[in-house]
Amino acid sequence: MQAWRLQGYRVLMFERDHAGFRPPESYPVDALACVATHDTATLAGWWRETDVDARVAAGLFDAADVEAARRQRGVERGELVDLLRLRGLADYRASAPFGVDLAAAIHRLAASSASRLFVVQLEDLLQVADQVNLPGTLDEHPNWRRRLPTALDDLPGDTGVATIIAAIKAERPRR
Repeated sequence: MQAWRLQGYRVLMFERDHAGFRPPESYPVDALACVATHDTATLAGWWRETDVDARVAAGLFDAADVEAARRQRGVERGELVDLLRLRGLADYRASAPFGVDLAAAIHRLAASSASRLFVVQLEDLLQVADQVNLPGTLDEHPNWRRRLPTALDDLPGDTGVATIIAAIKAERPRR
């Protein structure tokens, strides 16, 4: 891929190793970076674990899976807030309630990547907890049928959207 300069894909939630989240500046230049995608939990859903609830409702998780997923998510939230704190972007605890300032800090962290491209999904700008698509389901989850809580024409006046966009713009574009 590098020889042909084909773009890779770096999703913050998957960029982890034994030490925790990989620093975004380690992402390759030839990549599209983002916090989440249409096939993952939204950022709000990931933080609040509503994706775990959706998997339970769809019959994809049993009791043991739920317990393990919630335990792992607590570890991951801790690692993410540690990285935010290390970067001086925010001082949160893994148990902090999810809100626009936390969302902005996480997006700013991801936007600091070395990757040429960066995208953000509308659901994350609007802090929607429900994910667009739950892979592995057909009728068990309303895939691709959810409406955004805000009309597209109203996005420019949404203060939460403006806060997250400002955080991204603080990192991008780089000169």
